Amino acid sequence: MRTLAILLALLVAGPAHAGITGWSNANYLNREEAVVTAYPFAFYCWGYLPKGAASIGTALTIGNSASAVERRAQARIDATEHVQAAVETSAGFSVASVSAAASEETWFLLSTHFVSITLREAQLNDGDLATNATSRDPTGADRTRIGRRHTNLEPWSSTGALAECSIWDTTGMDATNRRSLDTKMAAGENPININAESAQPWSGLLVAYWPLNNVSDFTDYSGNGYDMTQAGTLSNFASHPTIDPVTSGDTGIGVTRRRGW
Repeated sequence: MRTLAILLALLVAGPAHAGITGWSNANYLNREEAVVTAYPFAFYCWGYLPKGAASIGTALTIGNSASAVERRAQARIDATEHVQAAVETSAGFSVASVSAAASEETWFLLSTHFVSITLREAQLNDGDLATNATSRDPTGADRTRIGRRHTNLEPWSSTGALAECSIWDTTGMDATNRRSLDTKMAAGENPININAESAQPWSGLLVAYWPLNNVSDFTDYSGNGYDMTQAGTLSNFASHPTIDPVTSGDTGIGVTRRRGW
């Protein structure tokens, strides 16, 4: 019933067409639970950077609240605006880093996959793929955040914006399947519509989806109940990435939690 109500609300009202801005160490979205823990999974989030952002910025992260370093997964940009899929343990930091920098003052997709303890992947939009194969297995994940690291570090640009964040279970997907999902997401297809496709590798594997259309709604629209809580004060941004509407045929979607999530 929760899923049906959420989808009907999207169909009737439509999005408010505003991303979220005002990110800082004090202003972010939080859930005191690791939405996912077991690899493989994927993070997607649309980001917007102002002119001359020049700082590390976190879109989405899962980590250990008791440790500044134990990061199970982090989708971020570095100080020169390269999309990265990062993990960290007490033994070290490892990152897949895209070679091309993101464009400022326009929306772009951070596409990151955490395939196993020995493989993470990153893409900017649907561009060249970056990989990292260093063995890292962070422990104790118990917190999910949007707009800041799991501890008091690396917020997204305060005058930039985030929108359309989602987490996918990628169990059973090979590299070709992952690239196909990346392409669909970069084209602005709605995660709810993708999830509802019949007999595809990603069918029914949407774990969480936060459109971030306005500051009055941090609902998880996957129907799995992973709603976010605002810390501090965030604001509506002037624009939102162009995402397909939820189609009318999708109102009967049922999303199944995978592997105990």
